[in-house]
Amino acid sequence: MKEFRHWRPTKWAAFFTPLFFCLLCCGSAHAAATKPSLREIQERIAKQFAEASPLADPGDARARDAAAAKLVECQDFLTAVGERLLWGGCEPVKGYDPRTYSLTEFDPLVWLKLYGSTLMFTGEHEIKTNGLFSVLELKAKFRSNLDPGDYPYPFWHSPKKWQAYLDLASLCVVFRDEKIVAVYRVAESDPTKPPA
Repeated sequence: MKEFRHWRPTKWAAFFTPLFFCLLCCGSAHAAATKPSLREIQERIAKQFAEASPLADPGDARARDAAAAKLVECQDFLTAVGERLLWGGCEPVKGYDPRTYSLTEFDPLVWLKLYGSTLMFTGEHEIKTNGLFSVLELKAKFRSNLDPGDYPYPFWHSPKKWQAYLDLASLCVVFRDEKIVAVYRVAESDPTKPPA
């Protein structure tokens, strides 16, 4: 009959086991320490959008196509937005809560290619807090002179919607904690217009 011996830790096991656990714990602490803050993520998104879709001739379809190809590589945005993106118009005086507005749900990659690429970013941006939300506001311009077939949607069928895009002054990326909960187009405020 074969005799089984009880395993006994060798001097090497006694040395390496605590070392292994120390490295494991230190590695976790280092990963937590190097995790970017929300502000860092927002700053990176602002930079990535400005580099991917800079100001250009608003009728240049090739610039729009190049922007579409680069925007889908904005990993910080894609990580923060998750599997769905809520998109629509926003009036900052009403706040940034998505429940306030009638929004359209998109796959984030589809939105970046079709809608995000119709916007050009100046590089100017602001980060502000509004209640539970942190808002990254990117100054932007709409590619208003593309051929009708180059737009993802026939905006011009509705004069009100077309005007809303022509008046677009910024894109607001709204975060709750570290997740993007909505992306809004915001029109330039005109003090001569009566409030809606």
